[in-house]
Amino acid sequence: MSEVKEVLFDEISTSEIGLRPPQIEKDEFKELLASIKTQGILIPLVVRASDEDPEKPYELVDGLQRYTCAEMLSLQRVPVHVVECQSDVDMMIKQMHANLQGVKTQPAAAGRAIKKMLVADPTLTVNAVGEMLSKSPSWVSMRINLNSLLTDIQELVDDGKITAQKAHWLAKLPPDEQPNYVKSAIDQEAPVFIENIQARIKDIRDAARAGKEAKAPEFVPSRRLRPVGTIKAEMDSHEARASLIDENMSALDGWDMALSWVMHMDPPTVEQERAKWEAEQEARAKKKEEDAAKRKARKEAEAEAKAEEVQKAREDLVSDLAE
Repeated sequence: MSEVKEVLFDEISTSEIGLRPPQIEKDEFKELLASIKTQGILIPLVVRASDEDPEKPYELVDGLQRYTCAEMLSLQRVPVHVVECQSDVDMMIKQMHANLQGVKTQPAAAGRAIKKMLVADPTLTVNAVGEMLSKSPSWVSMRINLNSLLTDIQELVDDGKITAQKAHWLAKLPPDEQPNYVKSAIDQEAPVFIENIQARIKDIRDAARAGKEAKAPEFVPSRRLRPVGTIKAEMDSHEARASLIDENMSALDGWDMALSWVMHMDPPTVEQERAKWEAEQEARAKKKEEDAAKRKARKEAEAEAKAEEVQKAREDLVSDLAE
């Protein structure tokens, strides 16, 4: 059974089992806030009955963005759709369906939500979750796999800068390798990117079988089309032509160079990107060393504190025995 009615805002508690936190800095949220301010909440919040707090008989299932808007606007009453949830897992499933039916769930956020479901109910399988969400097992597996991405890369996926398909392959790399391929994940076409990742995975596995470390990743130019505006500007200014085309070049060489420039593959651009890539590699290596040094110092401090604690316990014991 379910029903739609209006309740006091203060009667609703939020849940720790939320799919997406409110993103009040986003333009979409500001637009939603302005809409609710003038029109009120037109799509009811989804809640379930709760007996944890007598003063808050309802727990939020879906609609955290609208709930946050209502809180910011100090709304006294809000419309709600009361649904039955047999368990926390059932609640998560309803959250997922609500997001699949509304604003598109971000891939990495969906992966985190599914992981919570599997932790809450270890008997669940990928196939079972797929049936619950009306999604294929491969869709579910791909989202789960995104949990292996570094947090900042997950944000790029949820922002739409890296597609779920490319993120799925990027997640197959060790965490310390992933930042090396973020730029190509954004810029390259999926087939080219996936081929490069597969080659890197093979290098890592072959090295592991041989009992060696994989060779350091090498710079690979990212072939991508320049913005149309940049190409149009070049047609008027001829700046790139002046620096790239030599009067002694043949027509074919000139044509090839022009195409290279259009695809970011001309020598100056490649060298600029190589220098930037090498600088980023150096910065990552330095940060890795600094992080290792911090971890070492922290472990040494913890060991020292533990030794002092043991020594004090011994001294206290000796003191007690002497008495």
